[in-house]
This record gives sequence, structure tokens and C-alpha cells, in this order.
Amino acid sequence: MKKLAQVPVLFLLGAVTCFPQEKIVRRVPVSAHSYYSPHVLPALKKLVAQRGKSKKNHFYVGRVEMLEGGYHSVLVYWKENQALVLWEPGRGSNPQGNPDPKFDLADSRRYWELGKDVVPTLNDVGGSNFLIMRKDARRWVRDCVRRGVRYVVNR
Repeated sequence: MKKLAQVPVLFLLGAVTCFPQEKIVRRVPVSAHSYYSPHVLPALKKLVAQRGKSKKNHFYVGRVEMLEGGYHSVLVYWKENQALVLWEPGRGSNPQGNPDPKFDLADSRRYWELGKDVVPTLNDVGGSNFLIMRKDARRWVRDCVRRGVRYVVNR
């Protein structure tokens, strides 16, 4: 009888600890979002200053994805560096340590080099936050290029 009573308890614990992934409720151009719009060019310039290799840099800033819980983010494709960067709001800090959206891209924890951090399958990802699947990388780059806004930043 004890074992029979344990099954519902285990089921409930599993249901509580396995939260569903939030759904995207809206996508808007970066120019239409109050957080990103004024900081796009300054953030791209800071990123180029930190990681730029080319004199001329082409960026495709994707649409803002707003989730049902209120979180929002943007993916940025950097053509010359062959990289995808996640723009995490509130991530950046200026040299004095104060929060500054202009440093969000330069301080992003998610800078994926397409030639190094992209793997064929989910098994190859192996739970890492620093690797992405090839099909996701292709889809994200395609979405940035097709539906995002193009920016050119000189070093």
C-alpha cells in the first residue's frame, strides 16, 4: 500500500519541477521596442570594439521576441565574425560597474561562433549552454537576415 501511495506523490513532484518552456507571445522589430531601439548602434559599436576583426562589420539584428512571462531578447547575426549573439537585457555594465544597455552585447554570455559552437545533434549539445544545434543556428541566422534590421559598423 505504501508503494501505491508513493506513485502519485512522485508524479506530482515531477509535474511541479518540470516547468514548461515559456511561449513567444509577440515578435516586434528592434526599432519598435523601447529598451533596444535607442541602444542598437551604441551596443553594436561596443561589440565591434571588443571583438571586431574587420574594418567594416555587417550585423543583422533580429526581431525582439517577447515571452509570456515578460522576458524579451534579441538575436544578432554578425556576418564577418560568423557569430550569433544573444542580446540579454540588463546584462551589460559600463566601466564603472553600473548597468548600461550599450554594453549588453559586449557582455553577453551567449556569443556563439558558427564554426566552433555549432554541433549536428541534440546529443552533441549534451546539456551545454554554450553549444547550439546546426538546425537552430541556420534557422536563427535566416530569421535575422530575412526579418531583422541590417546595420553596418566601421571599426
